[in-house]
Amino acid sequence: MIEQAAFAELFRGRPVPQELSRLLDFQNDLDAEYTESLFLTLRETNGLTAGWSRDPAFLARLTAFGVATGSGSFYALWNPEDGSEPAQWPVIVFGDEGGEWVIAGNVRELLQLAALDVEPMVMHDSAYFYIDDEDDEDDEEDEEDEEDEDDGEYIEAIVAYRDWLKATFDLEAVEDPDPVVEAAQARWQAAFDAWKGPFVQGDEVEGAHAASEDEPEEAEEEEVDEPTPSRPDTPERQLLLDFISDEATSLRYGEQGKFWPSHHHLITPLIDQAGTFLVPAEHTAFFFHLLRLDHPPSLTSEEDFALLLRAYEGLRSIVWRGYPVCSLPLHAAVFLFGNDQFARLPGEPEPSLAGYQSSLTFLRYARSFSHMPGIMGKRQKFVDLSADRALVARVRKTLVHGNQELMDGLGQLWLWAFVFLVLQVEEEAQPVIRQIREDADKAGDPRHVETLERFIAAAAG
Repeated sequence: MIEQAAFAELFRGRPVPQELSRLLDFQNDLDAEYTESLFLTLRETNGLTAGWSRDPAFLARLTAFGVATGSGSFYALWNPEDGSEPAQWPVIVFGDEGGEWVIAGNVRELLQLAALDVEPMVMHDSAYFYIDDEDDEDDEEDEEDEEDEDDGEYIEAIVAYRDWLKATFDLEAVEDPDPVVEAAQARWQAAFDAWKGPFVQGDEVEGAHAASEDEPEEAEEEEVDEPTPSRPDTPERQLLLDFISDEATSLRYGEQGKFWPSHHHLITPLIDQAGTFLVPAEHTAFFFHLLRLDHPPSLTSEEDFALLLRAYEGLRSIVWRGYPVCSLPLHAAVFLFGNDQFARLPGEPEPSLAGYQSSLTFLRYARSFSHMPGIMGKRQKFVDLSADRALVARVRKTLVHGNQELMDGLGQLWLWAFVFLVLQVEEEAQPVIRQIREDADKAGDPRHVETLERFIAAAAG
């Protein structure tokens, strides 16, 4: 429970938007998560200071107030200094692995977007919600009632949030999030980018060149393998080293560490900058444990991808053991890197940064669903994705790779999104259909076949 007085301190004397104040009352009364898109907290300022800037001038115009995704992205209001009150300030989403984007024009727009009940996708080059024009939420809610009772409490929570939003502010979920996000970005993104530049870019330049200003030229070659002399003892470096040490110690006992759950919101904003604070061996260990915790990082440089491949080489020997030794699912590992401890996917090219980025984007899309009707309701989206036949082939090879038990894997909802993509292409679908039916027959368990038939019917339109 968050006290109103504590939440008000985030605004440093300015009026708390009544929309957020009333949402806090609703959140406290419900005492549960109510949408995948938003949850009010007090700690997100830590993410700003850890991942972006500690400059008082930077922090003075940002009010971080809630989480946006389960992986650590968060929201902040940006003060445009135009005389408006916080309720009218644009909402910025800060990605857990980088990226700063206007996502809503004001608080009310954010509340309407949150009623869609999907996480925003925050990348370095864009931010958006996974909603298609053909999405019919009412139909999906009817189908949700037919799903397992385990989902019942969460379904009740999102329904309660939507009812509260309508009763309190006469607002409903937007039909299409894209125009809302695009209008907000058209109004505010350029101004926000111009303002943030000196703080964000200034920190990066300082980190990249601090050593060269006072050191002789021959020392520059050492920057490849050693941390810069001015950065060995920064709080960021120590944070990352504490994470690595905790996970390494826990792995010796076949467990996961306890440092990550309470510090992930500080660590994830540093992923894109890790090379600034860690030498290559440490950086590789950092990637190894991110993968082990099922947090495949977004990468933009070939140098970082080479270290990630080295990290995966070490992980291949334990990825098959599953949780708690390794939380990265075997199917996800094979899909991202094209191989496991036994063999490579047949006919696939050598791992590349572009291939990894593409695979990670689809994996995250597959994992964005919270129920099967949501997957089947996005048929046109999957039809569009199936135009990338290389992607479809990789998904098919992943599903039937080696001697994996696909039946066990299909307990993971996101793998049904993989199946649904393959079902859009007849020649790719048949091996997967055959594999599922054969596995079900061996196991004497028809449930997955029944689910498969539903997906086949949905794919046929």
